[in-house]
Amino acid sequence: MRFFFHLSNDISCMDEEGMELPDLATARAKGIESARSIMSAEIRNGKLPLADVITIANEKGTPMATVSFRETLEMSA
Repeated sequence: MRFFFHLSNDISCMDEEGMELPDLATARAKGIESARSIMSAEIRNGKLPLADVITIANEKGTPMATVSFRETLEMSA
């Protein structure tokens, strides 16, 4: 099944290629991995984009899940 990972922040970035993955659980794990990777790069620039969201859509464009960047982190003191 092909899943598309659309990034929403100040602007929307649509995934035109998508990725073949076996199921939605695997796609969600990939979305979490992608969010953490993006945040890692942004932290080096002094930013932490906690309001950003990745929407995971199927081949028909139907949203199947969302991954908020905030939910991918465990905050500790």
